[in-house]
Amino acid sequence: MSKGIHIGTASGNVTINNAGGNIIHADGDVVYGDKITTTSTTYHGFQQEADKAQFLAELDNLRAALRTIKSAVEAAAEKDQDARDLLSANLSQQILALNDVKTQAAALPVAHAATPQQTTTVTECLKTTGELLDKAQTFGEKAAEIGLKLLPVVTALAALFGVVL
Repeated sequence: MSKGIHIGTASGNVTINNAGGNIIHADGDVVYGDKITTTSTTYHGFQQEADKAQFLAELDNLRAALRTIKSAVEAAAEKDQDARDLLSANLSQQILALNDVKTQAAALPVAHAATPQQTTTVTECLKTTGELLDKAQTFGEKAAEIGLKLLPVVTALAALFGVVL
């Protein structure tokens, strides 16, 4: 009785020992059965309507909290007036920048990938917000307390949009 060797599909160079049917050399993968390859795709934008609604609501909450931090910074006696003015101005600019992100996100259709420019805008805006929250923590107890609570919110917003900070 003769035994045959069956090779479904082989690519590259495969050398088989004729006596026992053992593979002596293979230049690539040799798979018995189906070879399964897993790939992952990074998706920026909103896959579901609930993600988009949560993102927009959290942005509004974040903007309101930044206004509270701005007031706490302006009232902080621990820093000099110039430092308070600078951080207060940066917080005001960031509140407006987050409003621009909200406008862009609201216009983004669900289940459609964001453009590279939209992705960059959201990522940079959230990174800057996190940096300002870090700075605000040195401007009094109230600013520090709110800032610490908001850092996870910024990370959650990034995840909802599909970006990593």
